[in-house]
Amino acid sequence: MHHNDKRKSRRKPIGYCAWIHLDAPKRRDCVLVDISESGARLDVDAPNEVPDRFVLLLSKNGYPRRLCRTVWRTSNQVGVKFEAAK
Repeated sequence: MHHNDKRKSRRKPIGYCAWIHLDAPKRRDCVLVDISESGARLDVDAPNEVPDRFVLLLSKNGYPRRLCRTVWRTSNQVGVKFEAAK
């Protein structure tokens, strides 16, 4: 890990299809670029349209899933932190 890296846990690159759960039954496709215990980086078409908080579906049937908070955006990616379900 690079010494300037602020992440608490090591990321694993994966390139895996996932879905951002919007208002049911809407979903937005994304690609899980990398993931750690605490968060992930996602490739998305319109990062500015990704909500500040959302549920990330890690399979087509909706489980497993992670509650996410968007922490940064670029022109084609978002970085998210996983939050505990309430």
